[in-house]
Amino acid sequence: MICRRTIGVSAALILVACGGGNAADDATVSASSPARSSESSPTPAVPAGVDAVVRVGPAPCAATEAEGRVWITLAASGELAAVDPATNAVETTDVGGDPCGIAFADGDLWVATVQGEEVLRFDLESGDVIDRVRVGDTIWDLQADEDGVWVALRSKADVVRIDPSDGKIVARIHVGGSLSGLAVTPEGVWVADELGDRVVRIDPDSNEVDVDRHIDGFAAQWFGFDAEQLWVASMNDDQVLRIDQRTGKILDRVDVPGSPLDLDVAGGTAWVPANQTGELWTVDVAAGKAIEGPTLAAGIFVAQVLAGAVWVLNFSGDEVYRLPL
Repeated sequence: MICRRTIGVSAALILVACGGGNAADDATVSASSPARSSESSPTPAVPAGVDAVVRVGPAPCAATEAEGRVWITLAASGELAAVDPATNAVETTDVGGDPCGIAFADGDLWVATVQGEEVLRFDLESGDVIDRVRVGDTIWDLQADEDGVWVALRSKADVVRIDPSDGKIVARIHVGGSLSGLAVTPEGVWVADELGDRVVRIDPDSNEVDVDRHIDGFAAQWFGFDAEQLWVASMNDDQVLRIDQRTGKILDRVDVPGSPLDLDVAGGTAWVPANQTGELWTVDVAAGKAIEGPTLAAGIFVAQVLAGAVWVLNFSGDEVYRLPL
C-alpha cells in the first residue's frame, strides 16, 4: 500500500515509520526566513551562498526532475520525496526497499533498490509501483534516456539495459571489474570500473563495449556530464578528470580535496561535492581550475543540476541544499 506524507514548508540505514511523520517537525529553511528547530531533528542552518535547506527524509541518495518536481530517493526509509521547486514543499511516497538511483523515462520514474536487486517502475499519475524488474545483483547506479534504462551491477560487473516501453531486459553487457557510476552521453553509455582503474563506453546500437580506457592509479567512481562535457571523480585520489566522449582520452586533471563524489556539469561548470569535508567545489571547465565553495555538511554525496538550481544531497543526514546556478 502506498503511504503518503506531506511536509509543510514553514521557513548506513535507519528505518522510519511511514505513518509516524509529524509535519510540524519537518521544515524548509531559506535564506530569507528564520531557522526552526525541533526536539527530534534540529533544522540545519543555511550556509552562505545557499538559497534553501530542504529536509526531505533520511539518506537522500539521488534525484531527477519530472512533471515539474524534483524527485529524491530516500535510501533509509524506502521512500521517494517529491519537492516542488517553486515552494520547496515536500511530499513523500513509500516504495519500499533501499531506493537510490532514479531516472525519468517513457513517462515514468525508474528507481533502483540497491540490495533489493530490483528496478521499480513508478507511475506518476497513480503514485503506484507498476512494475518490478529483477536484475540479480547489487545495483550501484541507474541512468536513462529515451532508448534505455541502464543499470550498473556491482559484483557481476554487468550493465543491464531495460526497454522503458515495456520493462523488459534487452541486453546484459559484461564489462568486468567492480562497477560504479554510469553516464548516458551522446557518444554512448559510460561506466566506471572502480577497482580496475578503467572507464568503459558501450555503443547503444550494438550493446557492445567500444572504448575501454585504463587510467593508471585512478579509481574511477562517479560521472558528471552534459551534451559536451564528461567528467569522472575519484574520492580515493582527490581528483576529477575531464574525458573526451569520443575517444576516452584524458583532457584535463583537476585536484579536488576532501573526497570528491557524484558531480554534475552545467553551463561550463562542474559542481563537485567533497564527502569528507562537506565543501561544494566548482570547476571552471575552460580554466581547469577548482574553486572552493560553501561548506555544507560532511557526508554530502551527490550534486545535481535540476529545475534551474544545484541540489546537493547529504546522504549522512536528511537534508538537501539548494544553490543558485
